Amino acid sequence: MLIEGIIFREETSHASLRTGLSLEPATLTSQTQYAEDRANKEPIVDAVKVSSTDARYTQNIHIRQFELVADEPVDLDGNDAGPKPTELLLGSLGACKAITLKMYAGRKGWPLERVDVELMEGKGGDRLQIEAVLHLEGELSDEQKQRLLVIADKCPIHKMLSANVDIHTVLAAA
Repeated sequence: MLIEGIIFREETSHASLRTGLSLEPATLTSQTQYAEDRANKEPIVDAVKVSSTDARYTQNIHIRQFELVADEPVDLDGNDAGPKPTELLLGSLGACKAITLKMYAGRKGWPLERVDVELMEGKGGDRLQIEAVLHLEGELSDEQKQRLLVIADKCPIHKMLSANVDIHTVLAAA
């Protein structure tokens, strides 16, 4: 899937990404055409608004009743007022995996007491990779742990990062 010059692909159990250019022919549509096309599709259910601040890179992120902050670290000329966008993405993936496991174990009546997920972004050759390490606490059998490992990769954010996702960026009407 092409997202502003980044192609996301599934590589074994890792969500991997590789920079590159799509070989598929590009299609340019007007904002009006995009709005008309959007009207014929399922409604967007999760909406997030991001607003710049007076600081150089600091962004306020509005999600329902919550407000988060994203920024770049000082060594990248930011104010370090919040996590980097890539850190927020990794946090979203980790939270989604943990929530998915807690829900699944709860439905099964399994004694999963706590889930910690460590996420690291790295490179494997010319590809970027995300590695997620699960720490499961509770009196779980080896079979239950192996099933939870499989279930972790079925969380919605993992699916989103691993799937073909179209991202359409348009200018708002003046």
